[in-house]
Amino acid sequence: GGRTADGPQGSIVEIDLRGAEPVITTLAIGLSEVRDNLQVALQTRSNGKKYLLAIGGKTGSGALTTVFDTVDVFDVEEKTVFSSTRLNVGRYQAALVTVPVAGAEEVWILGGYGEGLACLDSVECIGANGAITEKPALSSPRAEFAAIWLAESDSLLVAGGVIDDFGTATPSVEQLPYGGSAWKELS
Repeated sequence: GGRTADGPQGSIVEIDLRGAEPVITTLAIGLSEVRDNLQVALQTRSNGKKYLLAIGGKTGSGALTTVFDTVDVFDVEEKTVFSSTRLNVGRYQAALVTVPVAGAEEVWILGGYGEGLACLDSVECIGANGAITEKPALSSPRAEFAAIWLAESDSLLVAGGVIDDFGTATPSVEQLPYGGSAWKELS
């Protein structure tokens, strides 16, 4: 996915860095829907396998923007399409956080832009079994922000970003203990 001078792309490119020189290969598989501004995560599932997740994205601009709720799932070892599913809310430029859970990982999708360039406060999680669930909403909507898993406190932390379609920046920081029911503003 992504964009070239020709527009949004649906191809998947593998870059092998194990040798002295990078080896770049366009794989025979691709996105189910051509889009850019998508997020990508690598997830280890409870079955022990690694999957590449291509999450959300958009095409167009202004009134012609289409926002995607698509999650394409690719088997990394076999280099095949595993599945395609949908988020509850289409989004792009969201933050992704990988959370370790019992030898596997959850991928949390936080905020981002939705339809009409609206900043989102919603949070979704792709569980270690692949199921998508809603999580507690952020205290305030935001896009283009930083997010991280804090192992020492078993919590997620988000900071900064844009809070509206006018590009208003925020310095605020929020934290959610894993399993918690509400985000707490720290600043």
